[in-house]
Amino acid sequence: MAKEHVMRPVDHRDAEYEWIGTTTRSTPDATRATREDEISQRAALLARLGYPKKHAEARLKANLAWEYERLGSASVGKRVGALVTASYKRAGVSTKRR
Repeated sequence: MAKEHVMRPVDHRDAEYEWIGTTTRSTPDATRATREDEISQRAALLARLGYPKKHAEARLKANLAWEYERLGSASVGKRVGALVTASYKRAGVSTKRR
């Protein structure tokens, strides 16, 4: 008589993949640094696309307000202006008013 094949659930706890079962938590400092980096990258993109600094700052503040709508305000929100200015300077875009 042929042996019947039985499907069994796989226990992934012993798998060799690091991403399965990890429970790392980020610290507030790591979260803030990640948010600042994301804002800086978005500002740099807007600079390369030719948007005025004022527009980029308003847009990024609006994005943060939308993302944190139910959570309150983001601590990085106070630094958006400085992050945008730094990103525009690195991109070689003048931030002086004409």
